[in-house]
Amino acid sequence: MLKLIKSNKINFLSLLLIIISFLNLFFIIKNNFYKYTEKFDPKKYELKYNNSQYVIPKSKNPISDAELYAYAGYRYIKGLNPILINSEHPPLGKYIIGLFIILTNRVSIVSLFFGLLNLVFIFLIIFKITKSYFFSSLGLFFLSFNTIFTDLIIYAPLLDIIQSFFVLSYFYILIFWLKNKKNIYLLFLGINLGIIASIKFYLPTILLFITTSFFLLLIKEIKYLKKIVLIIPISIITYISTYFKFFLSGNNFIDFLKSQKWIFNFWRFNSLNEANIKGNFLDLILFNKWHVWWGNQKIINYENWNIFWSLSFLLGVIFSSFYIIKTIKNLLLNKKNNNLDIWILLFSLWIINFCFYIYFIPIYPRYLILLYPSIYIVIVLFFAKILIKQYV
Repeated sequence: MLKLIKSNKINFLSLLLIIISFLNLFFIIKNNFYKYTEKFDPKKYELKYNNSQYVIPKSKNPISDAELYAYAGYRYIKGLNPILINSEHPPLGKYIIGLFIILTNRVSIVSLFFGLLNLVFIFLIIFKITKSYFFSSLGLFFLSFNTIFTDLIIYAPLLDIIQSFFVLSYFYILIFWLKNKKNIYLLFLGINLGIIASIKFYLPTILLFITTSFFLLLIKEIKYLKKIVLIIPISIITYISTYFKFFLSGNNFIDFLKSQKWIFNFWRFNSLNEANIKGNFLDLILFNKWHVWWGNQKIINYENWNIFWSLSFLLGVIFSSFYIIKTIKNLLLNKKNNNLDIWILLFSLWIINFCFYIYFIPIYPRYLILLYPSIYIVIVLFFAKILIKQYV
């Protein structure tokens, strides 16, 4: 009877967390509904682009990234060679944005759609690991109140919210593969990894593969470590296939390699990288000091920052560091890790590796959407390890 009462209480709390999460989203959507109903005007966007910094150097009429992606995506869907507009990013994310514009004639629907998918997959990942509706709904709750997340679903489409979904789906497929031992999931992993690389600059994708490989090494799954190499050619084929219009326009594979060299050099030699940028993401997360490279002020405050950015980040990094050290120690002592520890390790490695990556780049708040879902997963799994046997 006591177990039943506890179960009923947990189910009630789970439902309550889900209801609160979606009520929060409902009011956010309601208060910004005009943005979701705004129609896409191709002539307006074309005029903005032609008068922007991408056509007129030092233009006084800059176009935002969101507007640029919307216009580029629309033109891609209409048949434009993707290297002709916003070629510094791969084209798939903009194809997705363009497809939503064609289907809905709206700009911001795509952001809301992929935002909801982020919530679904953080729930599914935690449930796949814990089999607990309570902890799954807790992860969903944390993400739904994260102001980086809510900002990204409100405003015109940005590539980060789309990429975040595919990172979460990559982790979900990886967990499925390791739990079910079916090699067919390698195909899906490879395709997913190629999609992630095809949305924004591909260095985080390489980092994701390194994270996966290091994870398999630390948990002594050598046979799976050997198999994971198979996803590399699949991901490369997926990546190349997103440039189909580039090839249809008469370009060959050598031209493709040259375009990729140009992308790499664009980011490598970007003038922003010459600034003092190392570790600026920590100032933003911990103290709301955003180091910027435009305007008269060198440091500004991000209006939607709150103290929970700092608290959850510190908890996530502390827990992650603890589990990485613990796993390495167990590896040296030839000790086994329990099931929950293994999955905490996976997301811990991604958190530390991604922090290492953004330590060296100029930071936008939206970049952190690739970090915080994993932080929430680690926090939830940490407390699940303590409480799950007693209460769930």
